Amino acid sequence: MKKDFFVSADLFCCPQELRAGFLKLGEKLSEPDIDAIFQLVDADGDETIDIHEFEKMGEMTKQAVSSIEMKFADL
Repeated sequence: MKKDFFVSADLFCCPQELRAGFLKLGEKLSEPDIDAIFQLVDADGDETIDIHEFEKMGEMTKQAVSSIEMKFADL
């Protein structure tokens, strides 16, 4: 999956690469969606997501899904 987002060997992902990576996975994200992801994940503010920030994004996603699943398990 990482190969869908990191098209160059530098292991940095710019907003356009992030959008293209999600498109390869069938997800069309808007510019506000991409901006929101960068605000949450781009810890150093360099307007790229490095491999460590990408892994953090994956962990945040897993935590969010787990939290949602737990809330719906009680229904």
